[in-house]
Amino acid sequence: MYVFGEGERTIVIVSGIHGDERNSVLASILLARRLRRIEKTLNGRVIIIPIANFEAFKYRRRCSMIDGLDMNRSFPGSVSGSPTQQHAWRIWERCREVDYIIDMHTCGSCIPYILAKYGKKNIMDFIEKIPVRYVVRSHGTRGQLFIEAAEREVDALILEVPQPRCGLDLRLGKIFLRKIIQTLRNLDFLEGPKRKYDHIFLDKRIDIASEVRGLFIPNKSPGDKVSMGEIIGRIRNRRIKSPIRGILLSIKPPSFVFCGEKVASIAPILGQGDINQWGSAWWDK
Repeated sequence: MYVFGEGERTIVIVSGIHGDERNSVLASILLARRLRRIEKTLNGRVIIIPIANFEAFKYRRRCSMIDGLDMNRSFPGSVSGSPTQQHAWRIWERCREVDYIIDMHTCGSCIPYILAKYGKKNIMDFIEKIPVRYVVRSHGTRGQLFIEAAEREVDALILEVPQPRCGLDLRLGKIFLRKIIQTLRNLDFLEGPKRKYDHIFLDKRIDIASEVRGLFIPNKSPGDKVSMGEIIGRIRNRRIKSPIRGILLSIKPPSFVFCGEKVASIAPILGQGDINQWGSAWWDK
């Protein structure tokens, strides 16, 4: 864990809750190196936890090899629980009374997006400071760090970083370093020009699973707009169709898949009326 700066306001940037998500860890390490050089210019405190789940990271696994638990379903943790629950509790003790949390994950062959719990004005204001175009409504699954924090009035969200073919990508790491630096400027943790962004708000993600095994060949790319019933790929002679109209968040590259394996994720675009309706909920709460 790294701590930079001092002051009343604190932001925590977490990565490596899932041990196989390496590009988010890379971005956090690059950020720590940058902040070490410019720490004196910080207006507040920045805490970076680059590898939150070392036991999973060490074996390049999503979950801990010790107890098999998913840390991202274990918050706020337990001081007397299993090793993963105890570790989650220690992280939670660092995070539960801060101002902001950015929990960085990776999403495979995907577009970058923000995952947030819609419904409160403070979360909407936080989203506006993040230089990532797409925002996806969270299913609100409990046990996730950002959901548990948001329930306790902390401004918290997930930032999904691409990780094509599960590889470490220095170019992507540098891109997300710049995005986090800009976020710190927008939140007044760093001096520098602020920027506004035209976000596109999406509803909850829908995953598409293969019903057969075989070679999956996509004919769409992450970020494509798709219509209901549009073909997004094939497995043998079977066409894989989109069940909804929306944005293709992720899609597998050509690969062998098994029955039940996820091949794509799609999220519907929210209309202006939907955004206004949720906007009123933000203002009311």
